[in-house]
Amino acid sequence: MKVNEIRIGNWVYLISKNKWYQIESGHDIDEGIDSNDFEPILITEDWLLRFGFEKTELNGGIIKQYAHDCTPPRYRNNYGLIFRFGEMRDEPYKMYWYATDPINSSMHSFPCKFIHQLQNLYFALTGNELTINNNQL
Repeated sequence: MKVNEIRIGNWVYLISKNKWYQIESGHDIDEGIDSNDFEPILITEDWLLRFGFEKTELNGGIIKQYAHDCTPPRYRNNYGLIFRFGEMRDEPYKMYWYATDPINSSMHSFPCKFIHQLQNLYFALTGNELTINNNQL
């Protein structure tokens, strides 16, 4: 895991403490935590549900899809993230950004396998932090 991928607020796994840890400050990144002491957290259904994604199943349950609405208040267009498990064997983790309006719609895919990547993508697209619902840890 590269230190330059980490932002304040990202969740990582602390090896020495055997627990999840949310980066609290730039000090954690620069000096506080040895970069060899943390690992990325794989995206799982549990994490997606904690972040408020809603689950649906496609193709008789073969594909599990998780959606998160990112539409700002008072917008008539819809924006959101969709994460799919099991879509393709060579690319089992796939994140989509979608935008729809009354005339057009578009969907773009991004490789996204770890929680910090999901958090960073969400922030880049919305300008907001992806937060855990009701302290579901």
